[in-house]
Amino acid sequence: MLRLILLLLSAALLSTAQDAQSQSRLLVVNLKEHCVLVVAPESGTVVQTIPVGISGHEIALSADERFAYVPIYSDAVLGDPGHDGRTIDVIDLRTLKVTASIDLGRTLRPHQDVFGPDGLLYVTAELANAVEIVDTQKRAVIGEIPTGKPQTHAIAISPDGLRAYTANVDSGTISVLDLHSRKLISIIPVATRIQRIAISPDGRLVFTCDWDKPREAVIDTRTLAVSRWINLKGVPFSNKITPDGRWLLCYNGEIFNYRQLRSELIGLGRELRSESDTEVVLEAFLQWGEQAVGRFRGEFAFALADRQTGRIYLARDPVGVKPLYWSAHGGRLYVASEVKALVPVGAPVSAVPPGHHGWLSAPAEGATATAALRPYADLQRLGEDASLIDDPAEAAKLVREAVGDSIRVRVDTDLTVGVILSGGLDSSLVLSHVRDMHPDCVALTVGAPGSEDLRYARRLTADLGVPHEVIDLPPRGIRADDVREAIRMSELTEYGDIINAVVSVPLFRRARELGIKVVLTGDGSDELFGGYSMYGRDLGASSRRLFLHKISNLHRTELQRVDRVSMGQGVEARVPFLDRSVVELAMRLPADLKVRDGQEKWIVRRAFAEMLPGYITSRPKNPMSHSSGLHERARLYRPLFAGMHHSFGYDLLEPVRRDFSVLLSQCGHDLDRALAEGSSRRDYSAAEHARDLLGALRWNAAAALRSRPAR
Repeated sequence: MLRLILLLLSAALLSTAQDAQSQSRLLVVNLKEHCVLVVAPESGTVVQTIPVGISGHEIALSADERFAYVPIYSDAVLGDPGHDGRTIDVIDLRTLKVTASIDLGRTLRPHQDVFGPDGLLYVTAELANAVEIVDTQKRAVIGEIPTGKPQTHAIAISPDGLRAYTANVDSGTISVLDLHSRKLISIIPVATRIQRIAISPDGRLVFTCDWDKPREAVIDTRTLAVSRWINLKGVPFSNKITPDGRWLLCYNGEIFNYRQLRSELIGLGRELRSESDTEVVLEAFLQWGEQAVGRFRGEFAFALADRQTGRIYLARDPVGVKPLYWSAHGGRLYVASEVKALVPVGAPVSAVPPGHHGWLSAPAEGATATAALRPYADLQRLGEDASLIDDPAEAAKLVREAVGDSIRVRVDTDLTVGVILSGGLDSSLVLSHVRDMHPDCVALTVGAPGSEDLRYARRLTADLGVPHEVIDLPPRGIRADDVREAIRMSELTEYGDIINAVVSVPLFRRARELGIKVVLTGDGSDELFGGYSMYGRDLGASSRRLFLHKISNLHRTELQRVDRVSMGQGVEARVPFLDRSVVELAMRLPADLKVRDGQEKWIVRRAFAEMLPGYITSRPKNPMSHSSGLHERARLYRPLFAGMHHSFGYDLLEPVRRDFSVLLSQCGHDLDRALAEGSSRRDYSAAEHARDLLGALRWNAAAALRSRPAR
């Protein structure tokens, strides 16, 4: 007999030479032949046969789609004696082979396996009257929950991951398990015999099939009793829940692999009514629960409200390209993409950290709200399980592929695509890719007349034949009102970032005036590939800590500037260098491939040496506001930054602080010392502000003298 286990996998994982055009694969468990068939659903062609142990019944897929898990059940039918299994076969979906077997420790006749939101695998064990808890990373059983009844056959887990419900076939009961305490809560009598189990998207109803009569039982999870019966025309075997409209999604960003996910969800039986990635986010959560967020490739933040319970599920992309904040007051929750929206609440504002997700509940009146947030993608550990790539040729090839693919998915649009171009290495290679992949593009550059950025950008766009919009901004054109607007819009908390925001506002304003809705930037490359002087220092074991600290803080520095200033003008900025695949690759590159012979971003220059002209690959790194020729003018207003920031109420999140990069340099790149110094004194002293202002006045006075026409 064949049982269809509907697991549609992305073509990136299961593509084959025989069917490179296929977008998905169907895994079919063949009980009789003891194998798993890999099928191309469009053609019905079996592209691979994977032998497994005796009579595997079910299959579960890991969140990252790298592995499938098949419990080895028995050669006998339910309730009869036979050769019973004690293992779970592990299929590597890249090689399409069984690469490991998880030993459950004793003969259990394992049947159905389901991943919980906590990432653990829960497996029904018929001979143990229990559910086994398996850590697939350790490939070991780490716990067991007794069900109190024989023939524990099927399992469903509540969306919040707090409870599990098992269908115990011949006893006709459902066991209710507490997954946190790992204890049996209750046993619900249902019928003489039951089969299969499902739970509603809101977790309030459980459904199971009466295996002797044509009816379906509906169990209320609040009363833990059968609340009603659904009469059918035939005896049921399995069941499925339809959407009930109780969820409300507030979503910001883009899921770049939403088409693949949409196909997979449809293959799993979900009905999607639109072509939008927003609907895919919701349906993915209803299908996979909290594991869904690990499947998303994109730049996103969202809040999913459960209207019935009043709880909110929050999630943010791995690097924090898109922002997400929350606050609570008067027994109510408030969630927003910007701090300014939460200022009227008048309560402290908290940020959802990058790569985190979890639930938030409204506090009782007068109580303090807490969010149960945890990482689904830990920036500090990305790529740590993979080997270092120390061969320059291999590293260059992988950098080319990863960056190229990241740009490709971000220009998958019918709209004109803008590229923020400074004429530096990173923005230039982004523009070169976009010109080839999406010819309807335009470059935008801001700078003072005669600045480095304008010279390099004009030369490159002329060579590439790309339309070029230049925002020619004389330094004296920056005034206090412009600085105040940049602070209002950006909500930034470090002085250098605020100056860069002042320079960025005219760029995105011009993009809006041109009707450009999507732009790509080169941000993130410096942090990943060694674009700062500290990467060239021999700091021993401290080097990686500094690198990780820089990456982990992008969400409140560079990325916050890019997001706020662009979205403040109604323009969506996409950041290809901070695709998760590129970040993971950068984590695997040793420092000597990033800085070599005194040259920063050495591996990027080598990877794209044939794509970019020599005058670009040899141009040294220069901070944005410096190379635009506008830094010193904006610097005149530095003493006003903290007061302006405070006037908008942004201190509810955090006040303006000293530039950490400057502080780190002053502390000899000792991270612990710099963090301690920053905590003990957040802002510059009056004397430091006075010295800085004096330097800015001197520079601006000298520039004014140089600009005077000769008599």
